[in-house]
Amino acid sequence: FGTERVQARMYKTATAIREICKIVQDILKEVELQEPRFISSLVECNGRFEGVEVISPNE
Repeated sequence: FGTERVQARMYKTATAIREICKIVQDILKEVELQEPRFISSLVECNGRFEGVEVISPNE
């Protein structure tokens, strides 16, 4: 029971983070177009996003 709930929550969290990263990536592309000196460090590589730093109170 606990494992099922944890797995479901982890999947939902990963999906939400992925959607947020896609939105942020689109926004950063627009910023890059408007300001050529800006270079985004957020890239997707093998299904993972690089250039993301997670800051949480639990780390």
